[in-house]
Formats: sequence, structure tokens, C-alpha cells
Amino acid sequence: MPHLASRTLLWGIAFLWGTGTVTAGAWEIPAQVKVELVQVVTEDGVTLQGALYRPEPKVNARPKRAVLVTHGTGGSFYGSITGFLPPLLAEKGYLGLGLNRRDSGHRYYRSTFEDGVKDLKAGIDYLISQGAEEIFLVGHSLGSTFVPYYMAITEDPRVKLVGLSGAIADLRQVTVDTHLGSRSKYDEVVREAKIRMDQGRGDELFLISLFGRMEALSYHTFLNYRGPEANTVPVNWIPKIQRPFLLLHNSTDKLARVEWQEELKKAGAGKMDYIEVIDPDPTHTPGQGHSYLGVESKVTTEVADWLARKDFLPGKLH
Repeated sequence: MPHLASRTLLWGIAFLWGTGTVTAGAWEIPAQVKVELVQVVTEDGVTLQGALYRPEPKVNARPKRAVLVTHGTGGSFYGSITGFLPPLLAEKGYLGLGLNRRDSGHRYYRSTFEDGVKDLKAGIDYLISQGAEEIFLVGHSLGSTFVPYYMAITEDPRVKLVGLSGAIADLRQVTVDTHLGSRSKYDEVVREAKIRMDQGRGDELFLISLFGRMEALSYHTFLNYRGPEANTVPVNWIPKIQRPFLLLHNSTDKLARVEWQEELKKAGAGKMDYIEVIDPDPTHTPGQGHSYLGVESKVTTEVADWLARKDFLPGKLH
């Protein structure tokens, strides 16, 4: 059966990347959930890869409510919360989709932030084509900058709830605080990037420290995502969005800083619920905490309970 082959491939990918059953031992794709590897084409002709998860027909034969999760920096549809939340919610009756954006993997290093709007729209369009009518849209890490921007500029009526996970308040400030270390260094890189852009050399790569590791990034992408005029600032967009928000954070996640969560809560005052997942293993590294390693089932339960409190049940529409 095709979905069994898809499940096997996803497990193989998870094993290789350290995100699945064999490595973490904490979760697996439920046997009764149907898995389909899918390709989604955007309005400008870009093909995105993903995985669609359908609940067992006895649980919900025609799910009208769906969850779409979008990944972090250089991430993918099979890693972290993008990999585990859609199938584990599908077990509870939701239609689930984990979808790459066009900046997934190494493609991030020469990408344009605003193109992500087309990618999120394509994912939502695809879920609607599969029978969904209402969407819970979730962004993790860098994905948490795409989702508020998308909602603020489109006001997509199909998205009823918004989720932010391991979230960023302002990527420009993140770049100063955690990547470059000082405002003077940031200003220096901005000046150099603008010179390269003026010379028509914006696609050239340079090295930058991202969360303690050196990565290549184009000058265009640096300015587009991290420059002074970048749109990657959720705290600017959240006040414009009239939807209930879930802000999700793991207690061992030291990459998405607590002070960023406080800024996000302030921006979402009156419409944002904050859930901190308590990780019982204090030995987890910041990266493992950021990926919810070992607490995947706990995360899913917390999210499902929140969806129920918002009357966003898989088999019920208003």
C-alpha cells in the first residue's frame, strides 16, 4: 500500500536525522494514521514536498479541520514539531500536513522571506482540496516569523487559529543578540551587505554564526530576513491579526529565549494563550529542547486540549 511505503521512508529519514522513533524512542507515527508523501505546487510554480496525515476512517472519515505546521531555519517537513505534531493530531481526528517551504534545507541561504507567503497559501489551498474547511496554522522557530506575516497581509479567513512554537519576537534583534553579539557588528555587516547589493553581488555567500555554528548566507538573504527593514518581526504583525493564538515553549528550549516569549505575549495580549511544556530531562541540550525531544506526546496532548478549549474539534464545525 502506498501509505505504508511513505511511512517506511519517513521513518528512514527520521532515523538518519535523529528525529524519529529509533533515536528518540519517544514517539512514532500511529499505525492507524494514513501517511502520504505529497508535492504541492505554489502559484508561481515552485514544487514543495510534504507529508499528509489522515485519521483512521473510524475516528473521522471526513475531517473538516486541519493543522498545517511550517518549519524553522533550514528545516523540513519531517523534523521537530513539523514532523510529529501533524501525525499525532491526525490520530485524534484532524487532517495534518507538514510542508517544506521553498527555503527548506540549504535553500534558505539564498531565499527571500516574502516568498513564504505563497508557500503557506499553497499548503492551505492543498488542505482545502483534501476536504478541510478550517485550518490551525502553526509556525516553529523561523516559521514563527512567516505565520504572523502571512496572516497580517492576507487575513486568510480559512485560518481560524494560529500557533507559534519555539518562537521569535524580532529576528533582527535575534541577529544582534545571539548571532553577531553586538549592535556595532550588526551595523558593520549591514553596511557590507548593502555595498554588495549595490554592486550586484547580493547572491554571494558569507559566513555567519547561527546559534553557535558557522553557516553560509547570501548578502541578499541577510538583509531580507535580518536587515533593519526586514518583515521578520512577529511582534509588529501580531496586533494586526484577529485570531486566537497559542504560544508554545519547551522548558529546556534555551534557543527561543524566555524574554522573546514575554515580548510575544505582550504583542498578543487578550488573544494569546501561553503554554510551557515541562521537560522532565534537564540534560537536554538547547537544540534538543527546541525540538521537543522526548516530550512529543506531551506537546500533542497540550495542543489538543487547547484546540478543544477553543471548540476546534476535528469533527465539529461552527
